[in-house]
Amino acid sequence: MIDRQQLFAHYEAGIVAALDPALGDAQAAWSDPALFCVLRHEACAVLTAWNPGFEQLSDSVNQERNTRLRTRVVLSGLEYWESLNSAPDGTFIEPGYLVWGISQERACELAAAFAQFAIYWYDETGERSVIACDYAVE
Repeated sequence: MIDRQQLFAHYEAGIVAALDPALGDAQAAWSDPALFCVLRHEACAVLTAWNPGFEQLSDSVNQERNTRLRTRVVLSGLEYWESLNSAPDGTFIEPGYLVWGISQERACELAAAFAQFAIYWYDETGERSVIACDYAVE
């Protein structure tokens, strides 16, 4: 059984890619969000509703959860892009959303609503942090 410290080590080692919808060809457009933050001079959060905490849910349940997360982001009026979070060894890939114009606090509230322990946060210089969202409430 993996513990919380090991889980966060996995988060730290994770690879994140985002798809800028303005770039067209999806295969060529997946890039590190840090680049976009530098180009836009803007911070962002990367959120997912996939596999909360220590749970491994079915693809259909995870997709439904991510759809609900996307609906919340859309209703908030925030700009979002598709994202993928993966292990360096490819043992897992989780889709999510890169969200522009959101505060860390609001990003953690959204993550916690889906029982997520953490978010990825990129500041305007492209520096990435894993931010714990310890009040998961699903």
